[in-house]
Amino acid sequence: MECFSITGQRHTAACVQNQDAICKKQSILGHAAALADGVSSCRCARDGAQQTVRVLAEILACYGDRLTSMTPQDAARCLIEHVSFHLQRLSEKEGKPVKEYASTMMGAFWQAGGDTLLTCNLGDGVILGVGEHGCKVLSCPANTADGCPATVTKNAATLTHVKVEDKSLFDYVVLLSDGAWPFLIEKNGKLRADICAWFQAGKTGMVADLLRDRNPEDDCSFVLLKRPAQKEKG
Repeated sequence: MECFSITGQRHTAACVQNQDAICKKQSILGHAAALADGVSSCRCARDGAQQTVRVLAEILACYGDRLTSMTPQDAARCLIEHVSFHLQRLSEKEGKPVKEYASTMMGAFWQAGGDTLLTCNLGDGVILGVGEHGCKVLSCPANTADGCPATVTKNAATLTHVKVEDKSLFDYVVLLSDGAWPFLIEKNGKLRADICAWFQAGKTGMVADLLRDRNPEDDCSFVLLKRPAQKEKG
């Protein structure tokens, strides 16, 4: 896994730490990665994002095989229930309302052997699939009448997009925060050709340099998760 994250101008000026969080986990079942973006209006946004990625990456790595066999709706419910449980425990420990720990969240699990890919997305992030034949948006930002959904949103499970590909043709999956993807995706919804080529070649440093040069207002992060080596047939 390769990742990149910088604090946006707005938070730097206010002496606020980066509220994006990234976590990776690996098990005998496969490889997992998670990215969360703390809701800036919440007092504990950074802590909430960090707790969310720890829990999400853990459950993906340890139970990814079970999640891939569920319906997308049941998998989303399972993920949200686990994240909500641990956010509630953190809330009780710190003595602060759970709503102060809100964040968006994205995750990916690649089963050992590289055949099956599961992705989940709650909020305003973008998930990409990158392969030899191009790049594809697997999950788009979601908004409701009440704004961007987050981990503490009512009915968060029904707003979480889960997708499973049994015979994935991608070499990488990329999680992009809302601070990153507007610089990389064109108005027609497609990834810029040069960015796609960089991701295809694994040149994440060039993508990071581009984002750093843009000096973004918002915290800006991405995670690239490589497909595990395929099992040899025999």
